[in-house]
Amino acid sequence: MREFRQKHIIRQRIYSKPVILLMIVFLGFLIHGTWNVFKKSHQSSQKLSVAQEELIKLEEKRDNISGEIDRLETNVGIEEEIRSKFDLALEGEKSIIVVDSEEEVVIPPKKGKFETLWEHFKESLPF
Repeated sequence: MREFRQKHIIRQRIYSKPVILLMIVFLGFLIHGTWNVFKKSHQSSQKLSVAQEELIKLEEKRDNISGEIDRLETNVGIEEEIRSKFDLALEGEKSIIVVDSEEEVVIPPKKGKFETLWEHFKESLPF
């Protein structure tokens, strides 16, 4: 009987209102902490995907630059770059310089058959 009485007292204390309120507050803290961890995990996964995309772009840029460096290490690449930057020619080569004219060329509009027929008729009139 004594054991039954002790179990009854323990149950009364565990299921009392202050203990239940304390457990609810503790559960609230646990839920709040778990929610914060979930949000941080979600933000971290988003930042990871952005960083991976940036890494892919940077690797492509690195490959392009290394290809350009390889091209410029050859004589042909150096010559192409010098010709494109400074408009130079080798000995014996001739270059043509095209200068735009300052005058504007005006192209008269095309006339239809009816307009040319009418002009011909006007020119043939005596007055």
